[in-house]
Formats: sequence, structure tokens, C-alpha cells
Amino acid sequence: MRQWQTLAGGGPRIFGTDYNEKLVHWCQRHLSFVDVQKNELTPPLRYADASFDLCYAVSVFTHLPEETQDEWLVELRRVIKPEGILLVTLSGEGDLSRVRFSEQQRFGRGELVVVDGDFAGTNMCGAYHPEQYVREHWAHYFTVIDFLPRGAKGSPHQDLYVLKRNSDKY
Repeated sequence: MRQWQTLAGGGPRIFGTDYNEKLVHWCQRHLSFVDVQKNELTPPLRYADASFDLCYAVSVFTHLPEETQDEWLVELRRVIKPEGILLVTLSGEGDLSRVRFSEQQRFGRGELVVVDGDFAGTNMCGAYHPEQYVREHWAHYFTVIDFLPRGAKGSPHQDLYVLKRNSDKY
């Protein structure tokens, strides 16, 4: 979030939310230009419908089981304005060395692979998203505008997706 500071002086208002209370407190102490709140593992967020033009989730969906991911997709769709943008980083082919061969095969068939889903919200839980899965399953909520394999700077193995909120009712 600290990279957004140059926008804060008279630019857009910047908000942040995180599940990790320690990170929230750090941001509150060090990033005075951001309104940061703690969220729970599952929705809702404390924001009104269609509040944001842009939201981003860096390595968030990579630590959630599918059911929780779906809940967050619905919630992010709710708080993003129609035609608004969601930037998201996901573990894809660049991170497959972390999983067993059988899971790599499932990934290759286009299936979402979740490892240790009982530890949702922690680094012990890992979710691996094939591009095909994102394009098909997430299409209920968002349209893929761009896909950059291993395109997440700072997390060089994660894929970067640029998504647009679908404007139809949800």
C-alpha cells in the first residue's frame, strides 16, 4: 500500500482492509494516507455497494478454499462500481513446483487445486488457479481483461489478472 502514497495528496481516497490484525495495525501506524480496517475471513466488508473504481487483492485468493473465494468474489463485485476494475494475483503455473504431481495433473486439466484448505487465511493453505478456471468460473462476477503469467511484481511466480466487474445484476 505504501506505493500508493504519491496519489494521496489531493488524488483519490485510498482504503485498505486485511484479515491479519498485525498488518492492519502496522498500516494504521505507518500509512496515515490510507483508511485501513480489519476484515474477517469471510465477508462482508464495511463498505457500501459500488464504492470503488479499483480494488486489488495481492496473494489473497491464494490462501482460501474455493467456497470462501466465491464468497469474496461476490463481495468484491458488490463493492466495485459497475465496469470497475479488480487486480488480483494468483498462484498459477509458476508456483506448481510446490504441489504434488497428482495436483499438477488436476491443475493441467483446468481444476482449481487447494492444499490444506482447513488452514484458510494462512500461508499453510495454498490455492492454485489455472487460467481456464479463472476465465470460466470467475466469469459469473468478472470479465478477464488481461492475464499476465508470472506478472506480479514483488511476487514473481504469481500471475496477474486485470478483471472488469460485470455490469449485469448479481
